[in-house]
Amino acid sequence: MPPLCTAGFGLATRNFNYFFGAMYLFVINSVFISISTFIFVRYLGFHNSTNADAEQQKSINRWVSYVGAIVLIPSFFMAWYLQKESFFISQANKYISRELKSEKSVLVEQEIRYSFKNPEVKVTLLGEPFTDDELSQLKSKAKLYSIFPEVIAIRQSTFSESLERKIGKKISTAESISSELQIKLKQNESELNKFKSVNSLSLKVSEELVVIFPNAISVLVIRQPAKKELTLLAGKTESNFEMKALVLWRTSPSKSDVIKATDFLSKRIEVEKTNITHLKSL
Repeated sequence: MPPLCTAGFGLATRNFNYFFGAMYLFVINSVFISISTFIFVRYLGFHNSTNADAEQQKSINRWVSYVGAIVLIPSFFMAWYLQKESFFISQANKYISRELKSEKSVLVEQEIRYSFKNPEVKVTLLGEPFTDDELSQLKSKAKLYSIFPEVIAIRQSTFSESLERKIGKKISTAESISSELQIKLKQNESELNKFKSVNSLSLKVSEELVVIFPNAISVLVIRQPAKKELTLLAGKTESNFEMKALVLWRTSPSKSDVIKATDFLSKRIEVEKTNITHLKSL
């Protein structure tokens, strides 16, 4: 990706390391293009443009030299650092592939990090563990690859330990699934009990309403989730249920009967009046 595109990507994602690195690369490209152009033009024999003021010309040349040095010196340092990093990673990979692979163990993970102060080579081996003497010999061989032995970190694990960890993970996963199923089962049982209580409530209220209003046939009490959800203190949400009632009449009830029945049901089953519907039987 071109430097300016990378700089734009860094700004868009707020990754300022990308942004400043790409802008520095853009400046390096510009400076080296200018230097190569200057060398090529001088090689072709073009004459320099002269400035009437000699002191001003010297000042311009001096500032151009300063800017070039400021830009180029860090680039040489970065090139040297990248060369050291590439060499360390290459030597570490050679060391791992040649010295740490054996018939009694398997390389399952490796991590190589380079820095001036704390380079790291971390390796995880699965299989028959090495003895302390064998480990010290393996680490001492790192000197042959220009790596300090203190940098090497070897973690060993047997097949039984790996199997135990996998079994432990599966057990913990099974326990979490079991606990979730138990919670859902309790929720379903709770919903079923609420449905049974609502069904029995419909029968009781129907008997009471028929005594008061002989024209009434029955009352159906419905419990359904509300459109809004309740927010609990722990941050979880729970469905809020509301009660509705459907009154069935033999003939069209009078307006006074509708008002009285609505008042009775709103107090008896604690349902809002707007949630009570009156219908005539077919």
